[in-house]
Amino acid sequence: MCTNHNHDEATDTPGTAPDRADSPHHTHAARPDRDPSDLAECPVMPGNMVSKSEADADGMYRDYNGTRHYLCCDTCVALFDSDPATYAKAA
Repeated sequence: MCTNHNHDEATDTPGTAPDRADSPHHTHAARPDRDPSDLAECPVMPGNMVSKSEADADGMYRDYNGTRHYLCCDTCVALFDSDPATYAKAA
């Protein structure tokens, strides 16, 4: 489950996760029972862990300069796409 994941400050309290843990916005958030080798940190929202296998299956990743970056939600995909150099550098 994601924590501190907020892209819409108009509808959510900044720094909090939405009330629904099963929100489609957070489908790739890693659950505690995940194999650690299947986890990656979202470069757009540091601290949000992503299931690599689920992200791979759903296309929630971007390859940039020879490195695969796993993203936790559609919003992070769009943000990464808009400025991959910045987000790849942060990873």
